[in-house]
Amino acid sequence: MATPDVQALPRAETNGLGAAEYNPRPSSDALQNIKESWNSKAGAASYEQRTLECSRDIAQHLIFAAPQIAPGSRVLDNACGTGIVTRELLKTYSDVHIDAVDFSDGMLDVIQPMLEQNGWTDRVSTVKMNGISLQFEDGIFDVSFTNFAIFFFPDPNKGAKELYRTLKPGGTACLTAWQYFGWLPVLHKIQKTVKPDDPPFAVPMLAKWHEKETMVETLKAGGFLSSKIRMSLQEVMYLDDNIEELARSLTGLMEPMMKGIWDLGDQGGMRGALLRVFETQGDRFLVRKDGKVGLKLVAWLALATK
Repeated sequence: MATPDVQALPRAETNGLGAAEYNPRPSSDALQNIKESWNSKAGAASYEQRTLECSRDIAQHLIFAAPQIAPGSRVLDNACGTGIVTRELLKTYSDVHIDAVDFSDGMLDVIQPMLEQNGWTDRVSTVKMNGISLQFEDGIFDVSFTNFAIFFFPDPNKGAKELYRTLKPGGTACLTAWQYFGWLPVLHKIQKTVKPDDPPFAVPMLAKWHEKETMVETLKAGGFLSSKIRMSLQEVMYLDDNIEELARSLTGLMEPMMKGIWDLGDQGGMRGALLRVFETQGDRFLVRKDGKVGLKLVAWLALATK
């Protein structure tokens, strides 16, 4: 897959603030809100709808970027969530066995019916498991995938060590992390109306992980050599039919994260606040593609070979 020159791409959006002013503050409350939402069955079930298939699009790019997987290989879908990587893998590779693990009961409740519906239960094993303490023997996986998850681990370095430990020599760990959210500058615009004196809000899973070095240093701490780590950037679009539907979709994504942090009641809630920004300043933030409207997202793709 052709990949962009990571050195030439811009750093994260500062939303018009000078470098000295831009000091985002990650919110521990927001992080806890996200975890609670995705641990619930309802939150897990709506995950793909709320992300408008962006996680799936990145998973497809990651699978394409990964080394060719030989028939009979054993693959780890680590922190598998709703089974996006597992589903996309089995569309491309029918003769592999996948161990899909996640620490969230809600996510595992979603993946199992999907496997049964597609007749994949003989090719996929699911089990509740913590990514920083994988209950597998050393050196059993040919390839592992950790899609938008390592930054949620309480100790990402331990998670990287587990990936390294469970890979066969020559095996590859494939990971992703978000580098840029196109909706973050929109959120900062809303913040100026409710919390004008606060530092710009930082999304927990973007803080520091938008930097290439964070992923590289985490993988090195896990045991991977820097010469065996390849990083690239991949752009996707968070698209919906019109600005009204886009505001609705983003509300589903943001409301669980912002619960109890901002009071937007006088603006018609999160959806009203988003719609107001789109209607008055949409040209600053929105992109249009194939008759739809949305926002740009950029992800890091990391391939680390043992």
